[in-house]
Amino acid sequence: MRATDPSEVAFSYGNFRTRGYDPETARLIGIADLARLVPCVVDGASVTHPLGAAGASETGLPAGVPVSLGYVDVVCNALGAGLYDPAPEVGCTIIGSTGHAHAARVQRRCP
Repeated sequence: MRATDPSEVAFSYGNFRTRGYDPETARLIGIADLARLVPCVVDGASVTHPLGAAGASETGLPAGVPVSLGYVDVVCNALGAGLYDPAPEVGCTIIGSTGHAHAARVQRRCP
């Protein structure tokens, strides 16, 4: 099954309010005709699927164990820091993540 989670969708061309892809944003950035290629959005906080036999064989886990799609690391960091609280004094600074590490590697190769 190809899937992505609502937090990853928000980083691409999603709408964080609807937790899904945004057709207008796709149109604006010129990829509306490719919408058929994107995976469905699955909320791993509420949906699980059983691990299949092939996955069980590859991982050593028992077949049928529930598998859940996890959220992006930055979203999990923010939630762990308390940003689910609507109070204005709650804040969080994240210094570095996968995206930042990738950008740093690319910048080093530039003349």
